Amino acid sequence: MVDLDWHDFYEMGIEFIDQEHKEILAIMRNIRDAINTGNLVRCSYLSGRLIREAENHFNNEEEYLEQLKFPGLKEHKEYHAELLMQAHQVKKICEGSKKDHNLTECFNAMEKFLIDDVLYGDVQFQSFLEYKGLIKPK
Repeated sequence: MVDLDWHDFYEMGIEFIDQEHKEILAIMRNIRDAINTGNLVRCSYLSGRLIREAENHFNNEEEYLEQLKFPGLKEHKEYHAELLMQAHQVKKICEGSKKDHNLTECFNAMEKFLIDDVLYGDVQFQSFLEYKGLIKPK
């Protein structure tokens, strides 16, 4: 089980990115609660909301990186597209699940989706932002 609380080490130093990451974490905590209480309808709704928030976050991030002329933008967009494809697949699986253990497996996959973006995906451009003087080195 992944810790879904916000920690300083998640912080990028770009306010809108950090705020959107916090919102995604909050949705994930709500999904976990829905699974734990067996509320499949709420779980499905929140999974859809998570995907919408992630799509919005990815679009905002990509526009920002495009303005900065981030040289790895094409690869980062491909990475985002892959994450969204995985999230959509997980949502479909969750909607078809009737067993608690399937929902837990789905949620674990969604946690991986979140951690992939927040902790690993954005590291791809963090050093670029540091080089540009937009964030402080960690």
